[in-house]
Amino acid sequence: MRWWGKAAGGAVGLIFGPIGAALGLAIGHEFDKGMSEELKVPRRRANIYPFRETLLDATFSVMGHVAMIDGKISSAEKRVVSAIIGDLKLESHRQSSAWRAFNNGANRTFRPESQLTRLKEVARGRPEIIRAFLDMQMRVALAEGGMSGNTRVGLKQIYRQLGISAIEFTQTEAMARMRAGAQRAAAAVGPRDDPLRQACSVLGVDMNAEPDVVKRAYRRLMNRHHPDKIASQDLGEAAMLAAREKTHEIRMAYETVMESRR
Repeated sequence: MRWWGKAAGGAVGLIFGPIGAALGLAIGHEFDKGMSEELKVPRRRANIYPFRETLLDATFSVMGHVAMIDGKISSAEKRVVSAIIGDLKLESHRQSSAWRAFNNGANRTFRPESQLTRLKEVARGRPEIIRAFLDMQMRVALAEGGMSGNTRVGLKQIYRQLGISAIEFTQTEAMARMRAGAQRAAAAVGPRDDPLRQACSVLGVDMNAEPDVVKRAYRRLMNRHHPDKIASQDLGEAAMLAAREKTHEIRMAYETVMESRR
């Protein structure tokens, strides 16, 4: 039984926090599944992309594109990419492939559309893969603590092409900033000592949202991240624990907002 992908994917959780653990395990599970399929079926139909190569190429080429949107690649962005490669525990030849893909994506002539189309094909019916992919792109975008206007526009276009809403973009950014812990990043979302603002960001609602709007956002997030969803994917105890912690985060945010409405 192959297990290295789950172990490597789980390490991504060290970067992204509790939800990252679930996403990391999910993406690791898919790497393992893809590897097994590649070994069993040497030749695939022409309209099916090889899972591992497609995921690796798409992930790191789009990272290069995101890093280069504002016209230059910083040392902080390179450190983030290096950390992601390290946590995924890629073999040396795949590390080289990852950096080649990153450099290709950093080329000014690169357009991410074809890579995103391939990614959607291999991740069809596997939303956790898309979420893990987008979390990694968000981390690169926030490598320096903030995000330029051009980077935000470009990243939103990537989200849209993958079918991710503006609300989910805001939620992903808010949670990424909270986990990063950098004062400059947190200040872009709101003061670190303002739990209500942070709670609204987690729920993806406006500071002045009506209680009914808050309740709908809460129920939508709980349905999306509920441990039962993870259980149905058979990702193991670590993923279940991460899902419980994530739902706890959502519940605490909900209680914070609703308490302020009383």
